[in-house]
Amino acid sequence: MPDGPEARRGMRRRRGLAVPVVLMALSMLCAGCGFAAGGTNSAAVPAPIDPGKLRIGYAEPNAVMTVLREKGELSGRLADLSVTPEWHAFADEAEALTALREGRIDLAATGDAVPAFLLKEGDPVVYLAAEPSNPAAYAVVVPLESDILNVSDLKGKKIAYPRYTNEHLLLMQMADRAGLPLADMKLAPVAPSAMERSFAERKADAWAVAEPVLSRLQSSGVRIVADGTGLVATRDVYLANARYYREREEVLDAALDAILRQEDWFGSDVQAPPNGSARARRWSISNG
Repeated sequence: MPDGPEARRGMRRRRGLAVPVVLMALSMLCAGCGFAAGGTNSAAVPAPIDPGKLRIGYAEPNAVMTVLREKGELSGRLADLSVTPEWHAFADEAEALTALREGRIDLAATGDAVPAFLLKEGDPVVYLAAEPSNPAAYAVVVPLESDILNVSDLKGKKIAYPRYTNEHLLLMQMADRAGLPLADMKLAPVAPSAMERSFAERKADAWAVAEPVLSRLQSSGVRIVADGTGLVATRDVYLANARYYREREEVLDAALDAILRQEDWFGSDVQAPPNGSARARRWSISNG
């Protein structure tokens, strides 16, 4: 059986990235909530491309990117191309995507809802690959002693969530499915890295979280009010700055191959874009 990055990427076309579905869900949910999807097109001057570096951005906590960084495997792969990886950990995925759009980093890992929230048509972002959907990796949780048993019980309650993330969109979808207006909840934005402390100090009544935070909270005892089953925005995507992609596509291919191998090590999968190509394609609000 053939091996190598192209063979493994081909195996990952079994599931398609539902970007248009995410955008549609976000647009419908935002229609009556006073929130406008899509960011603003800034006039920021893009940072120059450094051909000797690959600047990688992610938001903590991110198990795949953290282990890939610590193992040093990517450094070895990129050394053959005379490139050194440079890692940038951001407080949240919105910051990582903004840095990518402005050319301050070259590659970013975010949830698929993040570009749906923040990108505008024409933003210089290229979609590289996506993980398979994992609904159980996203949930709204409460302490075991809480009297919150279902989503409807969140009325009037304070919910901590990371803004412009998959968790944010999932919370919106859960509320919509339960007929609960967002205005009837007290939404409190919290950085993903601060979510566990927020829970430990009981700074909210419920928390919208994702892995690996979800597993760590479960080990201390929580009740899952609802998870991502039946909803969209339940996967991570890998995005690149369009200019870097045009000039150093082979570097991004090598990095993506290392990510695929790391995902395999975690016992999961990443698939290529559903457009019949193992290569990247330009991502935009209009065409998905």
